[in-house]
Amino acid sequence: LRTASRDLVGRRVFLATPPELAGLGAVVERHLAGMGAGVVSRFDGAEDSALADEANRFEAALFLALRPGDRPGTRVCYFESQRYRSEAGYRMAAAISAEIEPLIGPLDPVNTGGRMRAVLRETRMAAVVIEPVAEHDAADTARLVQHLEALGLAVARGVRRGVEEPLPDTPAEH
Repeated sequence: LRTASRDLVGRRVFLATPPELAGLGAVVERHLAGMGAGVVSRFDGAEDSALADEANRFEAALFLALRPGDRPGTRVCYFESQRYRSEAGYRMAAAISAEIEPLIGPLDPVNTGGRMRAVLRETRMAAVVIEPVAEHDAADTARLVQHLEALGLAVARGVRRGVEEPLPDTPAEH
């Protein structure tokens, strides 16, 4: 995303969604395809390493995963460690966050940001994991279902924004 053209059209996006979020994944996929992205989707909840390997083989420009979180709230995660931050992942996560916050309210900065997950470490492209709901949280799930179309469109707009209107470079905060 750093050196390529600033256009989503023709970009390859690998979208991974477990079965319980397949409805949201289908909405995101439809909107990304409508914006001109080439989308390959997995809706089977495969393991992180297998997903990263498949995305790498696909030569995607972006890996995007939707999955339930391990605690309440919505998070948008990218790769960051004590010594390294994926700048492309950070910018994409920030753009997606900016699009979804008006729908769900402010994201807690403590809960949103760099995470050392296998799928974020093992991909060779910008990678973002969105946790729109907590696992087994009926209230979060009901909110998601009510706003499925709007949230899916907001995610797709965030992806387009992250590609076409990247944030200015900022130093990593540690």
